[in-house]
Amino acid sequence: MFSKMSYEQQLINEVKDLSAADIKKIIKIVHLIKEEILERKVIRPRQNIMQYAGLLKDLTEKESKMFDEALKRKSLFGGRAVDI
Repeated sequence: MFSKMSYEQQLINEVKDLSAADIKKIIKIVHLIKEEILERKVIRPRQNIMQYAGLLKDLTEKESKMFDEALKRKSLFGGRAVDI
């Protein structure tokens, strides 16, 4: 297994014969890779869950039953027993 120093040495060996202009390009590429690929974090928009608070509080009994049935249908087996 390579250590960090051996990787650094390998990079130095790869660029030591290049011109200053080419080394400058390599540095820009490494910088781009670090910023755009290696350190990129997935940023997901935060859901404001509180905007839904109290949404179901004023349902009628009929609407509440319909809502419960819809939840059962949405689940994989709808609360039904499965014979295997």
